[in-house]
Amino acid sequence: MTANPLILGTANLGLGGGGREAAFNLLDTYLELGGTTIDTAAIYSDWVPGEIGRSEALIGQWMAARGDRDTLRIVTKGAHPRLDTPTVGRCDRASIRGDVELSLKRLQTDRIL
Repeated sequence: MTANPLILGTANLGLGGGGREAAFNLLDTYLELGGTTIDTAAIYSDWVPGEIGRSEALIGQWMAARGDRDTLRIVTKGAHPRLDTPTVGRCDRASIRGDVELSLKRLQTDRIL
């Protein structure tokens, strides 16, 4: 797979007007334009009440619906401090492992870049 130099950031994916449909349209358009790498994080959208993990969940739903996981590079990140305890570090093995496992589950995939 050849990576496109443009990466789609998804911090606000599905938030605001349009929800899931708008998110799927954005992801479809990115793919149609030759995009191959999607950036997300375990914490994306967590700052919106009731939207914990929304970015990763939407990307996972989209990949499952489209069936094209092998054409994509999914970059995610973890070990962010929790929003309710921003001064508590989470760069320990258990936190990182937990975030990766949760990301894989939300993304409905067996691998991340």
